[in-house]
Amino acid sequence: MDMVPYEQAAIRLLAAKGNPLGLQVVDDLAGKRIAVELGGIEENGAPRERQRHVHPEGLKPVTV
Repeated sequence: MDMVPYEQAAIRLLAAKGNPLGLQVVDDLAGKRIAVELGGIEENGAPRERQRHVHPEGLKPVTV
C-alpha cells in the first residue's frame, strides 16, 4: 500500500540562550524539569521512555 506523507515532524530540545546548563545528550536531563506538548510523541516518546532507564543507571528521574 502506498501512503501519502502528510506530516513531517521532529522533536527538538530548546534551552535558554547560551545553553547555561550545558545540555548535550538525553542523560543531561537527569534531575531536571522539562515541558512537553501533551498527547503526542513528545510526551510519550523520549522523556517518558527515558524515565524507565534512569534508575538502573543511577541517574535522577526527569520531571515531565
